[in-house]
Amino acid sequence: MFGGGQAFFRQEVFDEFGGFDEEILIEDIDMTSRIHEFGKEIRVDPSIITYEEHPTSVRGIWHQRLRWSRGWMQVARRYLPTLPFQRDVSSRKKADAIYTYTYAIAPAFFVLGGPLTVVHWSSTFHARTYFPNDSVFWTAFTIVPILAASLVFLQDWRDGLTHHRREYLAMFVLPFYYSVQSVLFFVAFVQEFVLERPNVYVKTDR
Repeated sequence: MFGGGQAFFRQEVFDEFGGFDEEILIEDIDMTSRIHEFGKEIRVDPSIITYEEHPTSVRGIWHQRLRWSRGWMQVARRYLPTLPFQRDVSSRKKADAIYTYTYAIAPAFFVLGGPLTVVHWSSTFHARTYFPNDSVFWTAFTIVPILAASLVFLQDWRDGLTHHRREYLAMFVLPFYYSVQSVLFFVAFVQEFVLERPNVYVKTDR
């Protein structure tokens, strides 16, 4: 599944499948999902390195990530029930689609799991929350980002790419980032599925 960056689409794609859907907040992900659904291919060139300009304020970052989160949920709701069952889609793509679309929704439930774990560990409440293996879950939540970042740095080193020393701190900052991101996903989940707010494309500062 294509997840952002720089994308180039052939003109024939729009002629055959139609243009971007303006009802979806991340039209590029929607288009690539549509391409997969029709049995076509998306090619990735890892040798191309692009740079992205981030918003310059916390408010700008919040609106950008909230838009992306809601957009991913919209795509997941549209294609998760259909794409994994298409005959022209390979088993590998189906597995990737299930993982990618599920991940677009799952972080919202981390926010719900946090208070349950606090209640479970608290000596005041003496209550069971029926959150099985919560210690394993939260350990994985901490270790997996560190492991994933380490593998990225290892692959870059093998490819001859270098990083500033400060970038290696990402391995230890990612768990905190994912915690904040989970809260953002939860807000997006409420807006998309509970409040059903209309889509508003809020541009970044620039």
